[in-house]
Amino acid sequence: MTTIVLPFFISVVPQLAGIRRPPPAQTSGLGGADTAMMRPLGAMRFIFGLLTAASLMFAADAAAQLPPGLSANAGQDQTVNQGDAVSLNGTGSIAPPGEMLSYSWSQTGGSPTVTLTGANTATPGFTAPSGLTNDVTLTFTLTVRVGSEGTATETDTVDVTVSAASGVPPNPLSVNAGPDQTVDEGDAVSLSGSIHPVSSAASYSWSQTGGSPTVTLTGTNTAAPSFTAPTGLTADTTLTFTLTVRVGMNSATDTVNVTVSVGQSFTPLFPTPDAGPDQTVDEGDAVSLAGSSHPVFAGMSYSWSQTGGSPTVTLTGADTATPSFTAPTSLAADTTLTFTLTVTVGQDSASDTVDVTVRAYDPPTLSIDSLSLAEGDGDSTSLTFTVGLSAASRRQVTVAYATADGTANAGMDYRATSGELQFTPGETELTISVPVLGDTTPEADETFTLTLSSPTNAELGRTEATGLIV
Repeated sequence: MTTIVLPFFISVVPQLAGIRRPPPAQTSGLGGADTAMMRPLGAMRFIFGLLTAASLMFAADAAAQLPPGLSANAGQDQTVNQGDAVSLNGTGSIAPPGEMLSYSWSQTGGSPTVTLTGANTATPGFTAPSGLTNDVTLTFTLTVRVGSEGTATETDTVDVTVSAASGVPPNPLSVNAGPDQTVDEGDAVSLSGSIHPVSSAASYSWSQTGGSPTVTLTGTNTAAPSFTAPTGLTADTTLTFTLTVRVGMNSATDTVNVTVSVGQSFTPLFPTPDAGPDQTVDEGDAVSLAGSSHPVFAGMSYSWSQTGGSPTVTLTGADTATPSFTAPTSLAADTTLTFTLTVTVGQDSASDTVDVTVRAYDPPTLSIDSLSLAEGDGDSTSLTFTVGLSAASRRQVTVAYATADGTANAGMDYRATSGELQFTPGETELTISVPVLGDTTPEADETFTLTLSSPTNAELGRTEATGLIV
């Protein structure tokens, strides 16, 4: 940037032009007057020339900020379909002679935002968005500069209109899950999927979407997974498998049916274990597992282990078909224990699992209320006490009871009573009758106590009741 300080010119230029102030005592004639008038005129011309040169220097400096010939060209506007591969073209941009251009593209308008590949090249690309219900216009801005660090830039924009095509983008992907098959029990089955057009970027996903039993697919993320046809069928069964293939933003599906025929004399070459049905038990119950295998082979061995749930229990007979254990107690909540049965014949083995849910037990509370009764004049009457549970129990509840003398004496005022109450599951109340012996002798009120003790599957609340004989 050129800078000119005018006061410098004002003070220095008159001296450069040869202007001199006349001496104070000089008397000028006509000739002197002409000379004095001409010298200022020459100085003004000299100053005008210098200012003109400064203006030219300013113009040259401003022109230096924008290289001659720099021009940005973002290419022609385009109309494309959903999912199309789109290329932008900035190769029409012009660089000054002998210079190289650097490019920078960005999306400056429209929605949705797309991902530009090669945004720092002359020809970036992107995939047109899909799932549109209306046409959209995306605007892209190209910025060019000389070299990678140039300060002068030029910009241009281009519009790309994406056609909604009735809201459904064309799907160029075609998937084939292979021909339907009929196989025998125990056969090794291979599925065969394919796509058109072939793409190295394709991802495969297989799943069983119909039929029973469910089989285990090996290689579900490949074009050709496999499985073993189920055995032990009572009738022919058809299994349905669905293949989903995705390439970029496009995906397609196809299904294939595999019919497994029941063999007339099929004998599997390896054991098929059955760990038995799932069970639900209570805390402290004796639990038996029931394993089996089909068919039965000579030399076949069983091995059970707990593979899930807490706490760990001790299995008795873990190397037999029917081991047992005691369900854990003092649980805070229901818990599920998982056991795995592995059957081995020679080099072959197979496994099955069973779940045993242990229900946590919340014991109810036992209580008894006091009573009073008039003694009578000789007849035997009874005080009937009610013993109650705070809630019904799914287990049998027992509790012992016994009377004890207070001011009343057993055998004279009442008959001593003891025994055990048994609440069947669901019962919440039982009674205890204590005979009272009447007489005609005047006497004060008398008492005895009835006490509960030694409960099972319940807790004691109010354990003592008073019998009042009046």
